[in-house]
Amino acid sequence: MRKTPPPEEYTTEYYLTDCEGFRDFSSGGISARHKKVLAYLEVKPQQRVIDIGCGRGELVRECNRLGAWAIGIDYSPAAVRISHHTAKQGVIITASATHLPFRGGTFDKVILIDVVEHLDKSDLCVCLGEINRVLRRGGVLLIETPNTWRKLVGWWSRFTFRPEQLALFSAKSLYYVQTMHVNEQNPLSLKRILHQNGFSSKIRFHFPEIAYLSFWKTTIYRIFFLCGPIWCRARKK
Repeated sequence: MRKTPPPEEYTTEYYLTDCEGFRDFSSGGISARHKKVLAYLEVKPQQRVIDIGCGRGELVRECNRLGAWAIGIDYSPAAVRISHHTAKQGVIITASATHLPFRGGTFDKVILIDVVEHLDKSDLCVCLGEINRVLRRGGVLLIETPNTWRKLVGWWSRFTFRPEQLALFSAKSLYYVQTMHVNEQNPLSLKRILHQNGFSSKIRFHFPEIAYLSFWKTTIYRIFFLCGPIWCRARKK
């Protein structure tokens, strides 16, 4: 079984040249996916929010701008350094997702974006147990993670993606995925793990717009294959 990568794997280069949203970050903005996080999470003033695996710190900064009391944690020294610079008004702590240094019932909302796939099976269960502990009853956990069902249609990319589009998946990006994604889920397995750790959950899919596909290819891609990233809004029971 593949183990959770060590924090040293998550370098400054990774966060600034490959990690999702780096182009928007470099121009001072946030990515479309991060905007969806804020919309789905429905952050309100005075709410207590924690971003686990906060990366560059954009979501901590934005939650604070919305009037929340937001904290970011990451076990990567590079992420913590970058986040301190990004979220100047926020609190950034070096900590592991498997050991949250907070009292029980501290938070109203928890963000877990692009983290599930980086935790091995054991660490993921421990992490969800910790999240359950620090969430207040009825609190919300928002997850976004890759969907293993996409692998069922990997062959289809030869017909739906042009060569120049496939070339966007650089050797470096493939290395990061192959090295860091140790425990990807499908909608059913994620829902089962959440239930086992005290959460009720609702799965939703986000399908990126693919402008160069025909209507019928897009329809097949979205409806029949359901291979887009998993979005999950879970509540502590």
